[in-house]
Amino acid sequence: MRVGDTNFPQAGGSGGSTTTPSVAPAVFDACTKALQQLQQKAGVVDARGANWLAACKKLGVTPLTVSGQWQYGLSSQGAGGVQFAEVEVDTETGFVKVKKITCIQDAA
Repeated sequence: MRVGDTNFPQAGGSGGSTTTPSVAPAVFDACTKALQQLQQKAGVVDARGANWLAACKKLGVTPLTVSGQWQYGLSSQGAGGVQFAEVEVDTETGFVKVKKITCIQDAA
């Protein structure tokens, strides 16, 4: 990784309130497509929650490959807030446990 290299093209600043709204739509799209592909390849109607491990086992070593695209309407400009989540992830089952969420919003 190279940060601040002058050989890179000029771009706007990067911070939680500008970066997150600009990349979140593509990340959401990629996650949605990956879930759909997993369900299709594993022959499972819903591969979330308790079905996650069984669906992944059906894949074996076959990878999922998807690309996310920016989606209109899922982002904003100049958002004035930030959220943090502390989570635990069970790497065997895919279960995610949210331990703590902190939100700070600009209400001015």
